[in-house]
Amino acid sequence: MPSINSTHPALAGHFPGNPIVPGVMLADYMLDAIAAWRPEIRILGAHRLKFLRAVRPAEVFSMECAGGPPGRVRVRCLVAQELVAEGSFEIAP
Repeated sequence: MPSINSTHPALAGHFPGNPIVPGVMLADYMLDAIAAWRPEIRILGAHRLKFLRAVRPAEVFSMECAGGPPGRVRVRCLVAQELVAEGSFEIAP
């Protein structure tokens, strides 16, 4: 299960004195989770991403992947069983 080190360069300006993991980094981990889950899937784009609360440096998070409606894959990001982000990605037929 990954976490983002507090010295990661992306955190320097996001936000000084109150760092949070940028949503784009979590989205990248979502894509990695899909690739590990089903390497044959080709992602065409993000359909909907929701960030429900900030993820702080050093918080350990996990990703869960599941099939969605036809042509989509769902991914959930959890910190200690709490849903913190979720997304739906369009996949190639």
